[in-house]
Amino acid sequence: MPTNIRVAESTKNVPASRAVRDVSREIHYVDPNASPYVLMSKRAGKRSVSNTEFEWIEKQRPGETDQVNGAQTNVDTAIEVDNPTFYFVDDLVMNMRTREIFRVTVAGASPLTVVRGVGSVAGTAMNDNDDLIIIGPAYPEGADAGVERSVQESFITNYTQPFRHPFGTTGSEAATENYSGRDRPRLQKEFAREHMIAIEKAFLLGQKNIDASDTGKPRRYTGGFDYWIQLAGTNVVDALGTLTEPELEDFSRRVFEATGGSDTRVMFVSSNVASVLNQLAAGRLQTVPRDKVYGIAISQWDTIHGTLFIVKHRLLKNGPGGTGFGERIFAADPKKLRYTALRTRDTQLKENIQNPSYDGWKDEYLSEVGFEISNPEVHGILKGITA
Repeated sequence: MPTNIRVAESTKNVPASRAVRDVSREIHYVDPNASPYVLMSKRAGKRSVSNTEFEWIEKQRPGETDQVNGAQTNVDTAIEVDNPTFYFVDDLVMNMRTREIFRVTVAGASPLTVVRGVGSVAGTAMNDNDDLIIIGPAYPEGADAGVERSVQESFITNYTQPFRHPFGTTGSEAATENYSGRDRPRLQKEFAREHMIAIEKAFLLGQKNIDASDTGKPRRYTGGFDYWIQLAGTNVVDALGTLTEPELEDFSRRVFEATGGSDTRVMFVSSNVASVLNQLAAGRLQTVPRDKVYGIAISQWDTIHGTLFIVKHRLLKNGPGGTGFGERIFAADPKKLRYTALRTRDTQLKENIQNPSYDGWKDEYLSEVGFEISNPEVHGILKGITA
């Protein structure tokens, strides 16, 4: 039966389905782009490699500080030390507590054979764990050059890891008109962001390994910043709760102890830690123009050791249970970081990879990349910080 309307038609008495919906074509994403997340890989240098297992070379300076191993009298000429390979014949060595200098005559194994009190301070009894510093060689006039000196290089390896993000629609969906516009450009934009964030997570938190149980399809995992710095253990500091300014100052001293070629470090911090730093260093943090470093808000803290750029990294966060990476600082020398791509396998959008019989389309973003971080002593992790 027809329904008669006895008044003027209005929005209340006509079927709602007859009205054209006014829907914005813009999708409002929670995180509209990847830049607040992709910070470490964006700042890193870049190189192309020809092997899935890539290497870099590190070389340390000669050992220059050591400790006495056991108490020594003021006339002992056989001195036990912790690291006898640090020393060469004719080296002068100072006991930093007593200021006595002795000269090495036989080196390479402990005990060293030495001549005591060759400087202005006479032979003095040594305590266990007294600190020693190697000053350098003192040759007699007309002497031969002596034994050659060098430090062996270390070859460090990591893996490139394949990252893949496929996406697509059926043919029917592709032909359907949507308020959000065409599916393909939208999905390409969305998955470009997700692909970049996945790589960044691996560069932060990945652990180096290879699963070769299927010899035809080995699975490689690239080691990230947390893995390499924890492995070295050189500059990993636990705040054990409330962060104090002296603790932050000591951490700064540690990461600048070795220059590594740069007097700046970037401190990637969680939101929680950013709040702590704001309170600790109120009045001393300077804002860096957005176009200078990352295109996002950065604070600069100048210390006597070097300059710290403080960047809030949104991937450093805790899980629902309250544990994770929301309590730490990653301090890095960007000059020692590299985004490493397998040749011809850097990030690419591969279109129409669907099977020929598939009714629809399928694209994917593919990258085979790894993380290179050299000289761990110029980087550091400060963890265990509570808000």
